[in-house]
Amino acid sequence: MSSSVTFRNIRASFSQKGFEKIEGSNHEIYRFVDESGRKTGIQTLLSRRPGGTDIDPSTQGKIARQMRLTTSQFRNFVDCSLSREEYSGIVAKLRSIGQEH
Repeated sequence: MSSSVTFRNIRASFSQKGFEKIEGSNHEIYRFVDESGRKTGIQTLLSRRPGGTDIDPSTQGKIARQMRLTTSQFRNFVDCSLSREEYSGIVAKLRSIGQEH
């Protein structure tokens, strides 16, 4: 895994792993759509900063929480060692216990 997490690699991961982009005024909103096309209650915001800008650990933690992941899982998501299928499994488990939203 690379040592830095950038807006560019987060956007690429979101695009590859089932997040749809919704334009907001000051931020980009990404909402997770499961493999059956169902919009989930999971969404996160990204600043409109340039793609190569590093994201500080505090902000990584905030994004991870919005995605219902630990910071470590989030970093694995971004560097592609956590697949869309694995993330979908995490979301499905949360849905089954009523914690998706």
